[in-house]
Amino acid sequence: MEDRVSTELRRIEQVLEIVQELSQSAPEGFRPGDVAQVLRERNNPIGLWQLRADFNQLRDQGFIACDEATADWFMVNDVAKQNAG
Repeated sequence: MEDRVSTELRRIEQVLEIVQELSQSAPEGFRPGDVAQVLRERNNPIGLWQLRADFNQLRDQGFIACDEATADWFMVNDVAKQNAG
């Protein structure tokens, strides 16, 4: 059980790192498919169904938020900046 938890935690941390990279290079937002592409390029593919679940977990933890109108995702810090500016 502990190996499964640590594997999931490593995967989510990796997704968060990629999301942070994408948020710096794509201020218009990102989507799970963008993360999937980066993971494929790094020879570590993850299915979109799993990435959607990971995005939901990161959202629940307060790291990212989704713009319901566009379906684009943003880092929570970036959403605060957009609303302030």
